[in-house]
Amino acid sequence: GAYAYPYFQCTIRRDGPSGIVFKKDTGSQRRMGPLARDGKDRFLFLGGSYYTYDKAPLTYSTLQDDPATKQPDRDSAGHLFQLGGGHLLLVFASEEGRGEIYELRK
Repeated sequence: GAYAYPYFQCTIRRDGPSGIVFKKDTGSQRRMGPLARDGKDRFLFLGGSYYTYDKAPLTYSTLQDDPATKQPDRDSAGHLFQLGGGHLLLVFASEEGRGEIYELRK
């Protein structure tokens, strides 16, 4: 089965001269992480999932310098596809037989 959530607010913004960051900072389940070009119409997302009670967003564990803050169970990876103008699809790697897909519209 599948469950469709209503649309949520998120941002894709520049972070420095060459970085792009995806951030979903609404709802109880949140994600944030960098996007890196991985083809003509595709970006790789390596970020972390976090919750409203977390003090700060988590980073993908292998991208962290401090071993004390690494939480590999919160790692989140996927691909962002550009489907058209203002229309994107973020497909996360499946975990334990479950997958998530975010349809993004401007």
